[in-house]
Amino acid sequence: MITAYYGKVVLNNNYNEDQNVYELSGYVGGTRVVNSLNANRAYSKSTSITFFVPAGSAYSITSNPPNQSSGPGRFYAYAVY
Repeated sequence: MITAYYGKVVLNNNYNEDQNVYELSGYVGGTRVVNSLNANRAYSKSTSITFFVPAGSAYSITSNPPNQSSGPGRFYAYAVY
């Protein structure tokens, strides 16, 4: 089981249009199996996703917040065996 959390753009400038948006996606074998997205910049927030990966399968996690002129969001991930 894989869990990733946070996934938002973090900037020093609170007035940047990218602040507080997030998007995390989890992929197993190249197929997206989970997604969490929020483009509302009204208040601070974050997200988490959890998905199972069969033994021997490849997985990946992406963070691609909407309107992200400042680049991809930051996230943390861990595996539970």
